[in-house]
Amino acid sequence: MHDFSNRPVTAVMNREVAQVAPQMPLRAALELMRERRISTMVVAPDGIAIGILTERDVLGALATLQQQLDAPCHRFMHGPVITIPPQAGYLDAYHRMLEHDIRHLIVLDGQGRIAGMVSESDIVRELGPEYFIQFRDVASVMSAHLCRMEPGATVAQAAARMAQEGHSCVIVADAQQRPAGILTERDVVRIGLEQHDPHTLTLAQVMTQPVLAISADTPLHAAMERMGKHGLRRLVVVDAAGQISGLLGQRDVTRGLESRYATFLRRIIDRQNEALQQQRFRTIFNSVNDAIFVHDADSGAIVDANHRVTEMYGYTVEQLCQINIEQLSAGVPPYTQQEAAQYLQRAAAGEPQTFEWRARHRNGHLFWVEINMRAAVVEDKERILVSVRDIGMRKENEEKMRRLNWALSALSRGNAALVHAENIQELYDTACDAVTDQDAYALAWIGMPQHDADRSVEIVAQAGNARAYLEDFKVSWGDTPLGQGPVGRALRGNTTIVYNDMLREGSFAPWAERARKHGLASIIAVPLRSRGEVSGVLAVYANVVNAFGPEEMRLFEELADDIGFGSDSRRTRAAYEQSLLERERHAEQLQATLEQAIGALAATLEKRDPYTAGHERRVAHLAVAIGRHLGLDENRLHGLRLAGYIHDIGKVQIPSELLSKPSKLSPVEFELIKLHAEAGHDIIKDIAFPWPIADMVWQHHECLDGSGYPRGITGDEMLLESKILAVADIVEAMSSHRPYRPALGSEPALAQIEKLRGSKLDAQAVDACLSLFRNDGYQFPE
Repeated sequence: MHDFSNRPVTAVMNREVAQVAPQMPLRAALELMRERRISTMVVAPDGIAIGILTERDVLGALATLQQQLDAPCHRFMHGPVITIPPQAGYLDAYHRMLEHDIRHLIVLDGQGRIAGMVSESDIVRELGPEYFIQFRDVASVMSAHLCRMEPGATVAQAAARMAQEGHSCVIVADAQQRPAGILTERDVVRIGLEQHDPHTLTLAQVMTQPVLAISADTPLHAAMERMGKHGLRRLVVVDAAGQISGLLGQRDVTRGLESRYATFLRRIIDRQNEALQQQRFRTIFNSVNDAIFVHDADSGAIVDANHRVTEMYGYTVEQLCQINIEQLSAGVPPYTQQEAAQYLQRAAAGEPQTFEWRARHRNGHLFWVEINMRAAVVEDKERILVSVRDIGMRKENEEKMRRLNWALSALSRGNAALVHAENIQELYDTACDAVTDQDAYALAWIGMPQHDADRSVEIVAQAGNARAYLEDFKVSWGDTPLGQGPVGRALRGNTTIVYNDMLREGSFAPWAERARKHGLASIIAVPLRSRGEVSGVLAVYANVVNAFGPEEMRLFEELADDIGFGSDSRRTRAAYEQSLLERERHAEQLQATLEQAIGALAATLEKRDPYTAGHERRVAHLAVAIGRHLGLDENRLHGLRLAGYIHDIGKVQIPSELLSKPSKLSPVEFELIKLHAEAGHDIIKDIAFPWPIADMVWQHHECLDGSGYPRGITGDEMLLESKILAVADIVEAMSSHRPYRPALGSEPALAQIEKLRGSKLDAQAVDACLSLFRNDGYQFPE
């Protein structure tokens, strides 16, 4: 019987790791891959891994590969690098590879340098033939998810599909769907290096043939022996007629390890005693997804950190314990050493701290994190535990929503103002005022092209807090240096021009110093049209970079069309009002885009907490049904549905190990969970919804008698929608499976809300819910 003990990863790994410098030309790196017959290389200056370069990374660039072969290979690498310490077991390595959907894992030594690499092939060899005897045949583990193409398809088409769908090979099928050949990632890289044109080269010309195939009823151990004998990583599976039915790869045969891994972990836990508690803490400490620092409560110095810190900041644990905390911060107010020290002092005094922060990677890159600090006793010493979570994606979504809201508000105010303009000048003035009314945009002006010798542009209207920028301002629409900026190009080309980082644009040089002085960073210039001809330009500036994306561009083009149309149709009010209705329809579409962005935030919670996947959707469905039963109109029901979708969005700030803990929460842990209601309110409070969604999220755990949280308000202070959400939340939670218990079903849940009716839960909402289930046969959606 095979020994499934968790041997150290150092006993399994390959110590000869191919390393390349970041500046090595891609051509040299790929030649080295081909020479060594390997598929992966580590980009590592001075032995510190910063990225991985694989054959798959080259697939997406195949179309232009020949032009990029002399580019530095770091442009094609991917990261961050996923690593594992040398003391971890090979089963732990397998689990991490499965978790991150990768095929190679870097092993670091005690100094954070590369000690080796472990791959799926290494794990297959470690398992040995005895492991595969437990599986009956190839059909029990093979994958039906494969990529097949005709012999006439081009290499470029095959590479595109492999890159988009994540395939490691393409099976070339003949007219009878029998395997005629195979094209692997390695073949694609070879073709790129040999400088063949992938758009004209067909699979029939380059595929490997004949194909080594096996039947689905072949014993798995026999299939593995065949793969080893021929040095292959995959076999094509065919049916009795010789037609393609599946693909057997190394990842397929290691799937059974997941249950083995779980069994192994349970065996370790069963054997643990009090003497091993510290080791278990260390394992958990290093396995959580958040970066965790341990600071000395007196000096504030870093005394320990988990491995996630190395991945997030680029320093080893030993290096972190020697550096100043200033090196981990942006270094500019308010993200300074002094501010960080004050947070640490308050945490040491027993005041938990939660805040957002601009952090600095070892390579100088700045990124957004959310930090939680609290005092704790670790190994009988007073410490401060600091957990750090990367929130770059969340900040990006928030910034996108903020920019969309700016543009939507500008369009809405502009359209409203244009309706009431009595003449052309008032129309221009009100349009500029509307764009800059809330200071989201620092400057807006409208200019008219002049037909003088300089082809100058006359500014006829302006607004915004940066109007001083236009003092002695000169711009042209002619083909001169003063006409090469966004305004001149928009007028000449009758097209919208955007500079999202205008101080870096060479053609903006004549105005760069002026813009820097007034804090302007990006511009959009949109042509105004009168009866189809360019008549002027609308220029809008923001004091942040990347302020004008595709949605903002579309909205300002609509506003420019409105201005042009308004100038042509002051006496045709009915026609203009019809245009306004169209603009309002587009505004509603943008509102839907905002709601979808909020949905993207909610989706991040379900990805972190699989046990409550679908919980928010089901709560929203039941809450709307209760609200409809109580006679709420469709507008209020829509707001209630949105609140239901994101009522637990605050849980993105709760450590994922607490959300999925398979046992009862401690009082301290439950207090952390309770923070999610207020955290959710803080995340969405600044989004201008037409419904009080932030308050609904804030109140959904409050009770009529004031015993709820987070504020302990009473029923008179609660929104009706919040009372409905409270009932729906309890019923769905009790009816569904949780990590610490199986699903209880709907009847126990209904009995519970009946018990709390009138004391903690709203009587009308409870009665409506009971009627839905017991009289109307309500069921949660699948």
